[in-house]
Amino acid sequence: RELDMTVEITHNGGIFDELKGFCKWLEISWFDFLMTFYNSRRSHSENITKLYDTFREQTVEDIFDTRDELNTGIQKNIDMYLDSEGSSNEMANAKVLAFFQLQEEIHEALFKQAKKFLTDRGSLDPNLILYLNELEEYCRLKKVDVTSDLELKMTCNFDFAAIKEQAYAVDPRSFKLLEPSEVTICHSKEQKEMIKGYLHQYGTTLDGLGRILMRVYPTKRLFRQIKDGDLKLQSSGIEVSSVERHPTFQ
Repeated sequence: RELDMTVEITHNGGIFDELKGFCKWLEISWFDFLMTFYNSRRSHSENITKLYDTFREQTVEDIFDTRDELNTGIQKNIDMYLDSEGSSNEMANAKVLAFFQLQEEIHEALFKQAKKFLTDRGSLDPNLILYLNELEEYCRLKKVDVTSDLELKMTCNFDFAAIKEQAYAVDPRSFKLLEPSEVTICHSKEQKEMIKGYLHQYGTTLDGLGRILMRVYPTKRLFRQIKDGDLKLQSSGIEVSSVERHPTFQ
C-alpha cells in the first residue's frame, strides 16, 4: 500500500513527467528511479516520513488479525458505522496532503536523487547540473499553490518550451539558450476557468481539494505552463560528442 501511495504522489497523472523524460534520455528506468525514492521514503524529510506513517496508521487501524476479531469489532461499532455520514479514504487523504502541502519537499527529494544518479555515473557536466537546478524550479513553479491565479517568473538558460515538445526526453545541452532569458509561468484562460469552477463547487478544504484531484485527470491539467509568447526561444545548440551524449556508468 505504501508503494501504491508512492506511485500516486510521484507518477500518476503525469505529476513528474519532466523528470521522467530526463530519466528516459539517460536510459534510467523510471520504475527503478521511483523505487529508489520509495526505499528511502522515511529518510527524505520529517514531513514526508510523517505522511507515510500517518498513511500506514490509517490503513491498518481497521485491519483485524482474525475473523473472530472482525466480527467482534463490527458488532461493537455497528451503530457508529451505520450513523457515519462518510468514510475515510486514506489514499485520497495522503495524495491531497502530498500534492498541496508537500510539493516543495517531494521536489527536493526527487531532484536530489536525480543529481546523485548523475554523480554515480561519473557525469559532473556543469550544464546538466544547471539544467536539473532550473528544471526543479520550473517544475515547482508550475505546481506551487496551484489553485491560485499567479503569474510567476524565472530566469532560465534552457528552452523549456521546446524541451516540453519532446516530452523532456532530450539532451538538454542541445537546447541551451544563447543567453539567459526570463519567462512567465501561469495558467491559461481555460485553466483559470476550470479551476475557478472546481473551487466554487468543492471549496478549498482538504476534502474539497481531494475531490478536485479525483475529478481532474491527468493531474497535470492543473499545472501552469510557460506563457504564450515566451515559447521557442533561440538556442545555442551546444555541440555534444557522441561519447558525452548519454552519460553512462563508469
